[in-house]
Amino acid sequence: MENIKLLLKKYIKWKTKFIAPKTLKVHIYWTTYFITWIKEKEINKDNLLEFTQHLNDKQNKKIHTINKARMVIRNFIKFIDQKERLNFEYTDIIKALRLPQKLSESVFLPKDVWNILNQIDTTQYMGLRNYTILFFAYTTGARAMEIERLNLQDIDLKQRTIILIGKGKNQRVIPMRIELKKILKEYLENSYTKLKKEKETKAVFLNRNGTRITYRAMKNIIDQFADQFKFPIGMHTFRRTFATELVKAGASIYAIKDMLGHNNLSNMKYYIQLDINTLAQAVNKLNRPIK
Repeated sequence: MENIKLLLKKYIKWKTKFIAPKTLKVHIYWTTYFITWIKEKEINKDNLLEFTQHLNDKQNKKIHTINKARMVIRNFIKFIDQKERLNFEYTDIIKALRLPQKLSESVFLPKDVWNILNQIDTTQYMGLRNYTILFFAYTTGARAMEIERLNLQDIDLKQRTIILIGKGKNQRVIPMRIELKKILKEYLENSYTKLKKEKETKAVFLNRNGTRITYRAMKNIIDQFADQFKFPIGMHTFRRTFATELVKAGASIYAIKDMLGHNNLSNMKYYIQLDINTLAQAVNKLNRPIK
C-alpha cells in the first residue's frame, strides 16, 4: 500500500476542491488523528474495529462529534479503497451510531420572538444590526453559517429574494418577507454605513470593527436573552421555529425541506415540533361523518 501520509495529502488536496474551509479543518483533524492512532498498523477490518471502539470510549466526546469523526474516516477509507482496492467491507464497521430517540428541541412561540426583538434598542446602530440579524434568522430559517457568509450581492430587495450558501457550498434561493425587506433596507442605509470600514467589504452583516460577522458574535447577541427561557436557546432555535411555523401554516414538507437546504426529509424531524393543539387540528381534518 502507498504510504498512508501521502494518501492523506492526496485526500486533503482532493477535498479542498469542493468543501468549505471549516469543514476541511474537521477532515484534516480527524484523518490526522486516525493516521496518528493507526501508526504502522495495517488498515484492515480488525484494526478499524479497534479504532471505532477507541472513538466510542472517548467519554468527553458527544455522540454527534463521534459520528462526525466516523463520517470523515469512512470517506477517507473509501478514498483509500478507490486507490488501493481494500479487500474487506468497511462501511458497516464505521457507520454512524444511532442517536437516542427524543422529542425535538424546544422552539420559540411567536410572542417569544417579539419579546426578544422588542428588548433591542434599534435607535442605536448596533441595536439595529442585532435586531436585523435575529429577524433575518427568524424569517428565513438560515443557519448561522449562512448568515455569516451572506454577501450584498446575495440580497435582491427589488425582487425580494435571498441567495443562501449552505453546507457543501450549495446555493438556494428563498423568498424575502416584506417586513424583512423594510428592516434590511433600514439596516443597510443606517447601521451598515456606520460599521463599514473598507470599501471592498462584501459581507452584509459586520462586526463593530467593520469585518464580517462571526458565529461567536451572533451567539453573544442571543445569549443576552438565555436567562428568560427554561430551555437552551441559540441561533438554531430560530431555524427550528421557522420550520415549525411553516408546517403550522400548511406549507408542504417538501417546500420546507428546500427552504432549509436539506437533501432529504429524514433531517426534518430534528427541526419540527408541533404542539398538541396543532396535532389535534390535523386529526380533526380527517374526521368524516359515520354513515
